[in-house]
Amino acid sequence: MPYRPFYPSADVPVVQVAIRGEHIGRRTGVRVPLVEAVTDTAGALLQLLREKPAVARAAGIVGVRADRAGELDDALREAFVHDGPAVVDARMASQELSPPPHLTYDEVKGFSQFATRTVLSGEGNELLEPAKTNLHELPLPH
Repeated sequence: MPYRPFYPSADVPVVQVAIRGEHIGRRTGVRVPLVEAVTDTAGALLQLLREKPAVARAAGIVGVRADRAGELDDALREAFVHDGPAVVDARMASQELSPPPHLTYDEVKGFSQFATRTVLSGEGNELLEPAKTNLHELPLPH
C-alpha cells in the first residue's frame, strides 16, 4: 500500500475526514470518523486552535506562535529546547510559496511553464494572490 510507512501505529487515535464515508477506515483503524468536507472541518478546528498557545502557557506548557515564515525557525527552536510538551501555532498563508534554498534549472523551468500556462489559459488572476502574499515576506530595502 502506498504511504504505509507514514500510517500511525495501532495505539494512536486517528481522526479521518472524508466527503465519502465509504473511504473512512480503509487503510487504518479510525477512532473518530467525520463525513464532511475537509475545509469545513479545518475551519472549525482553526477556531479552536487560535487560543491554544495562551491556554498552554497558562497550564505551564510552552506555547509559541509564528505569524510569518521567518518566525518559524525561532518558534520551533523554542519548543524543542523546552523539556516537556509544547504547542506551536504556525500560521502561514495558504498561498505562501516556500522555495528551497537553492533552485535548480528544472525547478525554475517548471514554475515558469506553470505560470505561462496559467496566464495563457486566462487564469492569470490565480498568480496574483500568491504574488501579493509573498511580497509581504520580502525584506524591505534600507
